[in-house]
Amino acid sequence: MKIFKYACLFSLLVAHCVMANQYVPDWAKFANEKDPSIHYGPTTINNEKLPSLTIYGPATITNTTVENQTIVKGPVEALHSNFDKIEISGIAKFEDVKAKELVIHGPIFASQSTLDNISVTADKFGFSNSKVTKLVVKGDGQSRVYLEKGATINSLVFESKKGIVVLGDSASHVDNLEGGTTESKTDVK
Repeated sequence: MKIFKYACLFSLLVAHCVMANQYVPDWAKFANEKDPSIHYGPTTINNEKLPSLTIYGPATITNTTVENQTIVKGPVEALHSNFDKIEISGIAKFEDVKAKELVIHGPIFASQSTLDNISVTADKFGFSNSKVTKLVVKGDGQSRVYLEKGATINSLVFESKKGIVVLGDSASHVDNLEGGTTESKTDVK
């Protein structure tokens, strides 16, 4: 339920940014002429294979592969896409995404995704029907990771030593947990 709540908030934020697109000057709506891998303002990337990608603003990325570095300064929704290294400053919503290395400053909500090495700075985020190889949760406050529908994490480290993993079903699990505890969804208030 909480993942759904955050997904709804993400959708509202993206809708607001899309509506705000009418206030973005024309020069900022398009890729940089000298470097087409750099985009300003709300950006949609669809069916592309790119060597690298940088977006300053909200992004929707669909059916795309980025071979090297991806940087998004804003919220991102990615569907059916592959990334080597991706850094996000904002909320991320992933569906059927594969990423080898992910650094995110904000919450992430991923479903049907395979994510290798993740560093997250956020207090609440979740995974559904996804596989995470290694997750490091940065920050000194208490963070909650929600796992649902068979989501698994091989290695999870909470740097604050105050982390909580909320297991939504018996199929979801964390193999190696450091600096946190687990709760079942029925224990959550």
